[in-house]
Amino acid sequence: MKVGISPESLTSPLSHFIPYLQEILSDTHSRAQAEAIAAWVGTDAGRFQALLDVLFGDDPLLVQRAAWPLRVVGDARPEMLAPHWPTLIDYLGAPVHVAVRRNVLALAAERREPWPEALLGYLVDHCFRLLASPPEPPAVKVHAMTILLHACRQEPGLKPELQATIEAQMPMGSRGFVNRGRKVLRALARISEAGSPGADVG
Repeated sequence: MKVGISPESLTSPLSHFIPYLQEILSDTHSRAQAEAIAAWVGTDAGRFQALLDVLFGDDPLLVQRAAWPLRVVGDARPEMLAPHWPTLIDYLGAPVHVAVRRNVLALAAERREPWPEALLGYLVDHCFRLLASPPEPPAVKVHAMTILLHACRQEPGLKPELQATIEAQMPMGSRGFVNRGRKVLRALARISEAGSPGADVG
């Protein structure tokens, strides 16, 4: 099991990074592996781009497995995500493994800076679609709800649609969905049409 990062990979040219990541992601899938890859990426933009290239690649298994180290890197160094948000948001519409949607949405839900208006529109569209989609697992829907709550603080006019979408799914929702849905609905009730912040649901 190749949890560690080989010394050779630390000095390899960028053209070697992608094959190296493909090799270790093919070998195993674990938290230790994700954390080792994130530590290897560090603050290096080239290595992070190599990880994204694997995430956006054609191998479904590697795409799925690259999503976990992406989450670890993004949690530790959210500034590295900034130039890549347009592509990551667009990728939410791709027919990829649910792990990609779950991890990208989790990172977006943790963002506290206002979204640029153009990006916000695309993100909101994806989140409403995923929130209303019966096959999507609860974790994806919970992250989508959180993102949409934050979006309502930027654009209070989204409140009625979010309230209606959550309420329509409460009767058949999982326990996690219902718990988060109730918190989001309470927070929405405290957002005025002028955009007062309401409470954070965590």
